[in-house]
Amino acid sequence: PARLVAGTLLAAAAIWLALGERALPAAGAALLVTLLAGRYFHRQLGGITGDCLGAANQLTEVAVYLALAARW
Repeated sequence: PARLVAGTLLAAAAIWLALGERALPAAGAALLVTLLAGRYFHRQLGGITGDCLGAANQLTEVAVYLALAARW
């Protein structure tokens, strides 16, 4: 858990430095899509597979792009 927290904080700092205030909606979109996808996969499949992780990654990436485009 400590490595996960450290990695998350490091990534958040890098994103904040690169995007500034535009990072907040993008991070919010990523968090929302990730939580919703995880909930969906648990309900429909009873867990998460590698394919689920790939799908969640793609959905999160699109959500971040859309959030950034909306703030542009």
